Amino acid sequence: MSDIVSACKKDSFVQVEKALSDPKNINEEFSDKNGKKFTPLTWACEKGIVSLVEMMVKKGANPNVSFIQSDGKEIAVIDWASLQDNGSLLEVLLKHGCMLTPYSFQIAQTKEEKNVLYVFSDKIKETIKRMYKSHNYMAFEDKLIDFSTDNLYVFAFNTGQANFLAARRHNKVVIVDAGEDGGEIIKKYRETKKDYAKVIEESDKLIFELNKFLECPGKVKNMFKTNSRAEPKGQYRKVLKFVRKTGTTEQKALIASIENMTVDQKPEILEIIEKIKDISRNLEKERQRQEFNLVFDGSSVEQVFITHSHLDHFSYLDDLFNDFGKSFQDTKYLLGGEVDNWKGEMIERLFKLIGKDKFEFIGREYDSRTYKYLDGLDVKVWGQDFPEDLSHKNQISLFVTIDINGRRVMFTGDAEGCHLKRLRIDRPDMKSNTEIEAFLTDVEATIKQNRLSKTNSTDIVYQKLKEFKEKNKFEVNLEEIVHQMLGLEETVLIFEPHHGSLTENSHDVYKYFSSQNPRKVFCILSYPQAKDYLPKKESFDDRVKEPKVKEHPVVYAAFGNIPTMNVTTDPVYTTGACGDGMYVFSLSQDGEKLSVLDLTGEKPQWEKIY
Repeated sequence: MSDIVSACKKDSFVQVEKALSDPKNINEEFSDKNGKKFTPLTWACEKGIVSLVEMMVKKGANPNVSFIQSDGKEIAVIDWASLQDNGSLLEVLLKHGCMLTPYSFQIAQTKEEKNVLYVFSDKIKETIKRMYKSHNYMAFEDKLIDFSTDNLYVFAFNTGQANFLAARRHNKVVIVDAGEDGGEIIKKYRETKKDYAKVIEESDKLIFELNKFLECPGKVKNMFKTNSRAEPKGQYRKVLKFVRKTGTTEQKALIASIENMTVDQKPEILEIIEKIKDISRNLEKERQRQEFNLVFDGSSVEQVFITHSHLDHFSYLDDLFNDFGKSFQDTKYLLGGEVDNWKGEMIERLFKLIGKDKFEFIGREYDSRTYKYLDGLDVKVWGQDFPEDLSHKNQISLFVTIDINGRRVMFTGDAEGCHLKRLRIDRPDMKSNTEIEAFLTDVEATIKQNRLSKTNSTDIVYQKLKEFKEKNKFEVNLEEIVHQMLGLEETVLIFEPHHGSLTENSHDVYKYFSSQNPRKVFCILSYPQAKDYLPKKESFDDRVKEPKVKEHPVVYAAFGNIPTMNVTTDPVYTTGACGDGMYVFSLSQDGEKLSVLDLTGEKPQWEKIY
């Protein structure tokens, strides 16, 4: 037994300090006279001797240890220090690499300051606050999210008629589209056992059934009891039973009040059902706000890109601005199309709320631009050569590519395959050199023609380049120019165009970009009925579908709801929120394998799905 352990068992501070000169077995576990187990570090922590704790970690003591409390529960030393409001001890532990736990944030949320990056001790609050910010951790549903230098997160809520895509590193955020349809973004996470999203769905059925049957007197007997009370039968009764079982106390009381109403009280019944739905929607709104905390809490939004002027792509901006105004103080806005393409009450309200001078419109004559924000985060925007007289607002939709340390995610707004021919080609101005200008004009025409046929331009263009270089000598790096014009760096992960409407026209986007790059293009589908929209000539096996057309290797993964991506430097990770939990998608570095990890299980296991 080492001297330091003996000293700890004797509760001798002096002997422990002396033993640190040669701390053998400093991480050895021992039991006191009452059978309680300790390590020297946990002993010093419980005694509250911060100076000894610091000496021990400097001598090699592991700060990421736990011990058993008097109530028999195991607790990490950092969480024990948090509960004790011992700021000095917290500072030492964090300084020497002690990791926060999900419980750390549960503790933080019970304190006065709700921000989980802030701290617990008034004694040295500012010091600890700075340390928490340097750790850059946040928690959600007992899962730690790390906004550190090695991680960049892309949150993508893109389903049905709702759109939101944001990238965050540390406290910097970039947004692509922020829209909702019908006043709601679909529920993405379950934070309680009550499935309020399901309640909304079921109460929608309820009001539909009321309208259907109460407008048809001949069917009333099939729906209600013979005493004409509004107690339903059949499927209608099942709907009410569901709401009674899963709803809030207030909702249950409202349901009970319906039972005493008669059929001729239809307006009152409908009003009550609307109240039931409003309660669910308010709960959804609050949880949705908590989800957005992960994106905006403590952050600054650098830029907002809005692909085009459909409400479902920008109508949520005013809510975000009102809820997280501090994050939008210095934000710039880039919108697809021209100012004349943006009309209506909603956009006028945004101009007034945010300031019209902060909005820039890319216009018609637009070459692709790359915006650099943070180390490892670039955003490239491609515009369309849209006509002056638009037949549809989708014609101005931007193509946006988020580049994260060489891993790329493309979002196309509502653009589809038919818009590829208008997509601007990234071409430099070479009019000062007529030979190069003529060559690039020929290359551009070739690319546009192959976009129409969705075929590979690469081999043809590089053959043209080879022949041109054999006849001409220039210092210009034509390989790089051609590389950019082909868009070879634009594909790794693509979010489905036009809300997952995978018609042949939408599928053309994948076919074109995948044909330019030998690497596979992984397309994460978020639309709940995604597989019903896939081209019928190709198979879909539960979660994964790969086209049989070998020259267009595209892999689709559909998981019911929204994918939320956590993209790290190596490889690409995608955290997806599905109907029954949270998942992490992993794309291997070579781009050949796609796996999924279910984080909701007790023992998460990787499952290879391609």
